[in-house]
Amino acid sequence: SADALTVVFQTASTGYLEQDRYDTLLASLEEAAGDGRPLAWVSSRRSEEKEHDEDSFWELELRVWPSPARLAALVDFHGNWIDWIDAA
Repeated sequence: SADALTVVFQTASTGYLEQDRYDTLLASLEEAAGDGRPLAWVSSRRSEEKEHDEDSFWELELRVWPSPARLAALVDFHGNWIDWIDAA
């Protein structure tokens, strides 16, 4: 449906992709978002994308097109805790 929000979600898989495959994934998302239907991306960030210099948690990113991606939360690797970041 043209008004349904499609959400692409992953918590660990992109960290295993070679850079060129990851770039292809991101390009595919951009292309999919270009048709005007609502699209969102929820993903743990790869190490080179992180804002924090800390390895004891994941950074969870949120993007809803056409807005840019933003850091949404810091999360435990196995889901024991999540610290949401205020978007305001």
